[in-house]
Amino acid sequence: MGIQVNWGVVTTEDIDEELVSREPLLLVPEELSISTILAKEKLAPILKAANLPSLEELDAVLPLALFLAYERNKGQGSFWQPYLGLLPEQPGCAWLMHPEELTQALQQVKQLVGAEAQDWESKVQDAKDAVNFQASAMATAYSKELNVSADDILWGMGQQQALVAPSCGMLSFIPDELHRAVIRYTGTEDSRPFVFVSSVWDNEPRPLATGDELFISYMAATPPLTAFLNLGFVPEELLSQRFD
Repeated sequence: MGIQVNWGVVTTEDIDEELVSREPLLLVPEELSISTILAKEKLAPILKAANLPSLEELDAVLPLALFLAYERNKGQGSFWQPYLGLLPEQPGCAWLMHPEELTQALQQVKQLVGAEAQDWESKVQDAKDAVNFQASAMATAYSKELNVSADDILWGMGQQQALVAPSCGMLSFIPDELHRAVIRYTGTEDSRPFVFVSSVWDNEPRPLATGDELFISYMAATPPLTAFLNLGFVPEELLSQRFD
């Protein structure tokens, strides 16, 4: 039904409305997924043994970012290495772009949205300052025990912002499906929970043609500026919305 291409999944045949209404297109066992809850559970014993501050009071972005950095640095020793190894060295977040890359991205988005985006460069700088401060503080607190640097944590924060579903703080094995606004659950006969995603557009089943890329809606309720900060571009679905 589909093949993986880079991060995405592309259909190899037509999938009609009856089929997409009846069956999910992606099933991933929940135990294979990475979530904010999992991050806290896995890191808690390490931090407690070292008398380090708990992650419970931190902003929701930070525990998962810290866990991603920690697991990535374990290399082949990480259970999630097959997935983490596929993630980009530089996430697409605008606040992680090099100056020339950011200038080009801003020029492109301004051509699409006009004057509404004139102050986005300063918004990106504000976001960059904030995440750099957070990453530095996290590295000061946890770098020794978890073997992570501020740059490692920035990488984790970038992945978290670009890929994680806001409704449940979950990072799945196919990042593109996480641009959905909602992740749904089902189960098998033995009651093992799964993450599943269907082909839906505006809450209606959407048939797919051969070659279509699956699971991308880019969180349609997200303000376009937030999308640009997190993704590095503004998806077409958001171009008609007002900018905050």
